[in-house]
Amino acid sequence: LPAEVTLTSDLPVVCAGQSTNLYIPVSEANTDYYLILNGAETGEMISGNGGVISFANVTVGGDYTLRAVSHHSNTDCEAYLITKQTITLSSLPAIRFIAVADGTTCANGTVITVQNAESGVIYEVFNSTGNTLVSPAYSLTGAGADLVFPAIVAKDNHYYVVSRNAAGCTLNI
Repeated sequence: LPAEVTLTSDLPVVCAGQSTNLYIPVSEANTDYYLILNGAETGEMISGNGGVISFANVTVGGDYTLRAVSHHSNTDCEAYLITKQTITLSSLPAIRFIAVADGTTCANGTVITVQNAESGVIYEVFNSTGNTLVSPAYSLTGAGADLVFPAIVAKDNHYYVVSRNAAGCTLNI
């Protein structure tokens, strides 16, 4: 029978629009591995080479397992392997509108507001020069209401807001 192998992934959580790879770190030569998703074969097969093999660009969440067929002389042996890798598909944070209000004087700066910020989502203001967080004060968590950042006084800079949900999926807004 084919030997038990380990099935691993780059990312156990895949954000919408992204993909991950599933790997068998040590495959068995003369063995074909068929990828199974939630109990149904996906149609993908990779032949083992004694080393690392991978199923690339996995975009569907679920429980992945393997069926292995070893080819020896005139005999083929088949086994459903115990190894399992769960891939969770996560949506991106919801798109929110950003309101920008200029202060009445240069000292008042510009105020950025995320309208109706999604609860539990972290919103951060970045300076487009260097793509750096303005400061820790510009990292706030949404609570279902408008989220108002401290005024930015710096001149001649461009800023953008990144939202990040609990799964780590991000969206530039």
